[in-house]
Amino acid sequence: MHLPKAGGLTQMVIRSVLLALMCAANAGALAEERSEVLHLFTEPFPPFSMTTDGSAHASSADQITGFAAETFKELMRRAGVASTLQLVPWKRAYAQALEHPNNGVFPTFRTPERDPLFLWVGPLVENNWVLMARADSGIELETLADAGRYRIGGYLGDSLAAYLEAQSLHVDYVNNDVLNVRKLARGRIDLWPVVEVEGPPPLAVQEGVAVKKVFTFKRTEMGLALNPDTDPKLVSRLQLTLEQMHEDGTVARFEDQFAGL
Repeated sequence: MHLPKAGGLTQMVIRSVLLALMCAANAGALAEERSEVLHLFTEPFPPFSMTTDGSAHASSADQITGFAAETFKELMRRAGVASTLQLVPWKRAYAQALEHPNNGVFPTFRTPERDPLFLWVGPLVENNWVLMARADSGIELETLADAGRYRIGGYLGDSLAAYLEAQSLHVDYVNNDVLNVRKLARGRIDLWPVVEVEGPPPLAVQEGVAVKKVFTFKRTEMGLALNPDTDPKLVSRLQLTLEQMHEDGTVARFEDQFAGL
C-alpha cells in the first residue's frame, strides 16, 4: 500500500484547516451583516408620515403610512435591510438618530446645520417652505422681513421655525404643530410656516381652517438622516437603491398616492 509522505499529508491538513477557517469567517460576516438592524423613527407629518388610525404614536411599521413612510419601507425591503419603524414626537425621533448608532429619522430637512451631524440617504423630495395666513386675512408680504410685523407660530424642534428665527424673526413656539392651526383660527397668530404640498396643508384640513399662502421663503430637500456611526457601505447601498426607485417611478407613485391628504 502506498502512503502519502508526511509533508504532503501535513500540507493537505493545513489547506483543509485554512479552507474551513475562511468559510467560517465568511459565514460569520454574512450573519453579522444580516443581523444588523436599522431602527427608524418618524413623526406625525401628513402626508409624509402618519398612523393608519390617526393616533399620535405607533410602534410598528404596519401601523404607519404616508408618502415618506411607504417609500422608506420599500427602500429597506429592496435593499435587503432589516429595520424597525416607530412614529413618535419629532424631538424624540431626532434625538434617537442623533445619539444612537444604526438609528435614523425621516423625513428630515437637510439643512447646513444638520448636514455634518448625520449620514444621508436622499433626497426623497424637494420642498418649498411657505408662510400661511387665514384665508380671510388681508396679509400680503413682499419680502421675508415684512413678516416681522406679524405673529408667527412654530413648534419646538421645527427647522422652519429655527430658520425664521435665524432671519431675526420672532417665533411663538408650541409643543405640537396642530396647536398652531388652532391659534391661527382664533387669531392668536398671524402666520404659520409649513412645507408646501399639493392642496391645502393636511393639518388645516383636519382642523377645518381655511388658509392661503402668502410667501415662499426657502426651497430645501428632505431625506433619511442616519447616525454617523452607521456602516457607510450600508448607507451607500440604501442611497443607490433610492436612486433606482426614483428612476423606475416608485417614489413618484407613492407621492401621487398620498397627494392631497
